[in-house]
Amino acid sequence: MFLGFNTATFTASALKLGYPSAVRIFATTANFDGSVNVADRIADVRAQIEFYNAKGVSVFFSEKPKPADVISGVLDPYFIALGFMFKALGDEYGIQNYYTDWHEPENDIKTTAHPNNPIDSPGQFAEMLDHVHHVVHQVATDEYVEIGPVYMAFQWEDATKGEYKVLTPADWFPVKRDFVGADVYSDLYQKLKTKLSQHTGWLKILANSGDSAMFIVERGIKDHAQQATSLVADFGYLASLDNFVIGMLYWENTGDAGDWKLAADAADEWKSYNYLTSA
Repeated sequence: MFLGFNTATFTASALKLGYPSAVRIFATTANFDGSVNVADRIADVRAQIEFYNAKGVSVFFSEKPKPADVISGVLDPYFIALGFMFKALGDEYGIQNYYTDWHEPENDIKTTAHPNNPIDSPGQFAEMLDHVHHVVHQVATDEYVEIGPVYMAFQWEDATKGEYKVLTPADWFPVKRDFVGADVYSDLYQKLKTKLSQHTGWLKILANSGDSAMFIVERGIKDHAQQATSLVADFGYLASLDNFVIGMLYWENTGDAGDWKLAADAADEWKSYNYLTSA
């Protein structure tokens, strides 16, 4: 299992947490449809990913194409070009990258209150990723890029209420997937358990994933006093799973939901584990 982080402040985080095996980045141009200029977008995406690949760092890349245009094949020229791009980067730098569309799709599903949200249903989301997986892997095999969904564990929590709560887990999973990813935050306000092994949302995603490889794409622990002990428990727990765990990327950042950055003792645990497992 490798460690990395989600942040735009690459240098500061690298100094604090140790040089990463992978980073998570989002497309600078968000939603796009079949009218996209393929050459221009690929050039933009490649520049973002190559910045890290050239440093020996894998990239977990997220973007948001129009689901109907993916499924209909209108966007196939883009995804074919994306596959060639990942293959070229892999051949040049010896790097494997990771890819998803509509990470945390739960919040983008159409509901009665939000009828204009971009994803019609869990089934449409799964069909979209199946199509992307098929088209990209015709050009670039999984040794170049792995493709899978990334879910928002909070919406799978037993105690979660609201329009985006996951009620039918099986409907959310694409048949074709190289991994199943999850964003798992432990927030005192939401009273979520601090450790991964106690987080019922994450456990429900894991239970529905079959034998898929797992990827903690965003991890955040808000209780700074518990971060170090929680991370040590996380490392041991993930190593004990029957499912292969690709990696865990920490949300070394602040935002509207507060300060998730690792305290000094937690950063030391993270750095020690990263050096140990990458040695």
